[in-house]
Amino acid sequence: MVLDDVTSSFDAGHQFALMDALRTLLQYGAAPDGLQFIILSHDTSLEKYFDKLNGTTDWHHQKLQGMPPKGRLMVSAQEADRLKAQAQQHLHAGQVDIGAPFLRQYLEYKLGQIISKLEVPVPPDYTTRGDRRTLSTYIDAITDAVTLYQAAGRCVMSAQQISELQNHHAPSIVGNFIRHYETGAGTPFNAYALLGVLQSINDLADCFTYVDPAKGRKQYYRRLDRH
Repeated sequence: MVLDDVTSSFDAGHQFALMDALRTLLQYGAAPDGLQFIILSHDTSLEKYFDKLNGTTDWHHQKLQGMPPKGRLMVSAQEADRLKAQAQQHLHAGQVDIGAPFLRQYLEYKLGQIISKLEVPVPPDYTTRGDRRTLSTYIDAITDAVTLYQAAGRCVMSAQQISELQNHHAPSIVGNFIRHYETGAGTPFNAYALLGVLQSINDLADCFTYVDPAKGRKQYYRRLDRH
């Protein structure tokens, strides 16, 4: 079934509710006799939703580029790690001024993904005030939640994952990137340091994953207190 711009008159909440219903109730895999859905949309909010799900077994996201109906139409995969690839490309070339913004976007994407995937509790104004959604608020919400669940004896993460998050990856990202990026203090960035930050971002995200024995692949915990 092909759905073309079916959510253009919906608010964001109903857009996401419809997409979730298609994905979890109606599509093939969710239902034995489900359909295969092809969804065409130019909505930027849905693009972020599609990005978050891309790479899962039941979702494939393609971005169409070009000038239809007269120009050529090109297809480029909307890969979840495209920001990482762009950051790496420019940093390896020594283009720090170009690579650093991509690194910042990649960090924001990964932290937001962790918050969304694991349902990390956030302050009330996180969803209503864009000025409160800084890199510091993202990482503080995540580390504070881990500390809270650990103190309650309910954190599903391993002791090694918690230790690496609290003692290595989070402090490294804050000290080597976030503090400088948000305040402008400290020495200017260099490509080698930012490549190290990029690795720390990946390592931090890995702290919230486990290998599913049934599927044999790595995936995020469902919540901080359960697989």
